[in-house]
Amino acid sequence: MINYRQICPVAFGSGTVKQTGEIVGSLGCTKVLLVSDAVISGTKGYADCKASLEAAGIGVVEFAGCLPEAPAATVAEAAELGQREGVDGIVAIGGGSVMDAAKASNVLLANPGPLSDYYLMAKPIAPGVPVVMVPTTSGTGSENSVFSVVTAKRVAQELRDGYVVNLGIGIPTLVADHLPEGVEVVFQSENGILGSGPAAGPDAGNDITNAGGAPITVRSGASFFDASTSFSIIRGGHVDVTVLGALQVDAHGNLASWMVPGKMVSGMGGAMDLVVGARKVVVAMEHTAKGNPKILDKCVFPLTAAHVVDMIVTEMGVMEVTPSGLVLREIAPGLTPEDVQAVTAAELTIADDLRVMPVEEAVAL
Repeated sequence: MINYRQICPVAFGSGTVKQTGEIVGSLGCTKVLLVSDAVISGTKGYADCKASLEAAGIGVVEFAGCLPEAPAATVAEAAELGQREGVDGIVAIGGGSVMDAAKASNVLLANPGPLSDYYLMAKPIAPGVPVVMVPTTSGTGSENSVFSVVTAKRVAQELRDGYVVNLGIGIPTLVADHLPEGVEVVFQSENGILGSGPAAGPDAGNDITNAGGAPITVRSGASFFDASTSFSIIRGGHVDVTVLGALQVDAHGNLASWMVPGKMVSGMGGAMDLVVGARKVVVAMEHTAKGNPKILDKCVFPLTAAHVVDMIVTEMGVMEVTPSGLVLREIAPGLTPEDVQAVTAAELTIADDLRVMPVEEAVAL
C-alpha cells in the first residue's frame, strides 16, 4: 500500500480495499454508513470492504440505494438512515454519483434540510462525520472534490407540453424526475422506447433500461421497437429537444462528447444523429472537470458535431450559443459573472437581463 497526501489522504495499491477498516478505525469511527448502489453492493470489492470494516470492530449500516447523479431524495434517504442509526462515519464505495451522494448526505447528518439551503454555501455548514471514499471508477475525481452535483432540474424547465424529448447519459437522465407541474412530454430512448419514465429504484426488479443500460420506468401507453425505427424517429426530425452530456463545448456550438484521445472509449452512440435530428440541443454537464474548464473557445477533443449546441446548463449558470458567441443568461445564486468567467475558457457576453438561476438542488459542499 502506498500513501501520499494531496487535498485529502489517499491510499492505493493492490488489495487496499481490505485496509478500509484500519483506515476508518484510525479516524475514530465505530459505526459507519456504507453507501453504494445496487450494482456495486453485489461485487467482491464491496464484500471485501464490508468484511474489513467488520473485522476492525466497526458497525456497518448499509445503504445501496444510490441512483445516477445523486437525486436529492436519495441523499435525504441516506442521511435519515444514518441519523436513525447514529453513525459516526461514512464509507462510500462506487463511482462519482455514489461518492457525491455520500458527501451530500454528510451535510444533512449535521445540518437541517433541505439540501438546497446549502447551495454554494449559502448557509454555514456545520462539520459532519469523517468520510472515506472507495472509488470503483477511474477519472471522476469526486473522491477529491468538495463539489456534489445533485440535479438537472433547471434543464427540465426548457421542456414544453407535448414535446418529444431524448435524454442522454448521466445528468440528462434526471430531467425525467423534474418535469414542471402540468407539463406532459414523451421521452424517447434510442434503444427503442417511446414513453420512457424516470429512473427505476434499486428494488424495482425492472429489466427495462435506457440506452446507457440504467433501469428505467415506462409510462402508460409506451411503445417498444427496434433500433432502426428509433433512429428513423431521430433522423426524421421528430425529436423536439435532446439533452446531452459533454466532455467539451465551445463558443461556436461545437460538441465533443465521445472521445478522450489516448483512452479507451465505447463510441459516441446516437449522439451524432441526435444533434442533427433534434430541433434543439441542450448540453447539461458540470462546468469543469478536475478544475479544468469544459467550456472552451474551441474544442480540442475530437468533435461529435459542429455548430449544433443551442444551450449549455451547468451548476454555475445557463449560457446561450449565439452567432457572436456565448451569452450568460442565468447565474447560480451566490455567484458573480466574474466567478463564472474565471472557470470558462471562452469569452462570455453578459445578458442585459441576467437573472438568478432558479436551481434548488445543486450544492457545493
